[in-house]
Amino acid sequence: MYLRQSVFAASFAGFASVAFAQAPAVTIPAALSKPGDQIVAVIKGDGVLTYECYRDKGESYWMLLGPRMVMRQDGAVVGRIQRGPIWQHNDGSSVTGKSIASIPGKTEKDVAQERFETETKGTGLLAGVTAVVQMDTSDGTITSGGCKEHGWLVGPPFTATFVFLKSAQ
Repeated sequence: MYLRQSVFAASFAGFASVAFAQAPAVTIPAALSKPGDQIVAVIKGDGVLTYECYRDKGESYWMLLGPRMVMRQDGAVVGRIQRGPIWQHNDGSSVTGKSIASIPGKTEKDVAQERFETETKGTGLLAGVTAVVQMDTSDGTITSGGCKEHGWLVGPPFTATFVFLKSAQ
């Protein structure tokens, strides 16, 4: 018996490995995966995370405003990611995410890996996506000193792999 799309899931050392006939094999950390996840697309993102300096009563801190990134598949730009976060594909489909789980990045300078539940708009590749996993994050954090002037913006470089998922239900 042949299946159009094969799904294999297994846990190994805290990770769920998911492979599909038409999507690249990726290893989603167990804390960010759910049974029945089906991969729609695996897309790389690169750009910056934007932070703004806030000063209040002598204290200063950086507030994350959001990403400004492009999405790439096979080297071609296929969309963008912006504050929200909102992933917008060039085909007109988009998803808006709300973080529901996170684990630390691989190093201190890497932002968290996260799972977002999503709402979709439009038709196209991202239509029907129910979750996005942000993984294999690199950089994106502010590692040196506090902010000095209210309103300063900084944008450290940031890259990640985004796995777009549909629920099996």
